[in-house]
Formats: sequence, C-alpha cells, structure tokens
Amino acid sequence: MAQKKFEKDSLWEDADLNKDGIISDKELALTEKIIRMENNDKMADQQRMMVWVSLISVILFIVVLLTPWVSIERVDVLISFGSTWVVANMGIIAAFIASNAWIKSRENQTPPT
Repeated sequence: MAQKKFEKDSLWEDADLNKDGIISDKELALTEKIIRMENNDKMADQQRMMVWVSLISVILFIVVLLTPWVSIERVDVLISFGSTWVVANMGIIAAFIASNAWIKSRENQTPPT
C-alpha cells in the first residue's frame, strides 16, 4: 500500500507536530483539539465583548436619562422603551454569568480525560 502524503503547504501540514513527515492519528486528534480550543477561546472573547457592550450601553442610557439634557416629557416616553431594553440587556449579562458558572461547575465535577 502506498503511503499517503499531503500536498505542499496543505492546511494539515501543521498537524505533523513532531515533523517526521508522518501525521499519526494521535497528531490529528491533538490538532483537532487545538483547533477546537482556539475556536472556543474566540467564542468566549466574542461573548465577553457582547456582555461589555450590553453593560456599558445600559449604564450610558441610565446616565443620559438622568441628565438635564433629556426633558421630563421625554423621560416619560423613554421609560417605557428603556425598561424593556434594560431588562433585555440585563438578561444577556445574567445568561452569560450563569452559563459560565454552570460550565465551571461541570468542569470541576468531571475528571479530566
């Protein structure tokens, strides 16, 4: 049986971790695990950014609402919209915090493989 080779500059060329010219099943599995970890890290960064934007926008909304820039007549109109918007943004933040706590508790319960 002929030995299989990857083309030059293949995406999988980096999977040859020990640079012996042979990509073993173990190296492929490790490369897949590394890619999955990088993707999870990027996803966590995006989620953190989303939570920060939600938090800062809620704080700015409340601060602007309490300044004299907004007339009392406009406050009455903005309160109905703002209360729904603030609750929705706080839900995003709460879901993020709860999911992180749940994931960490699961990691502490499951023995590493």
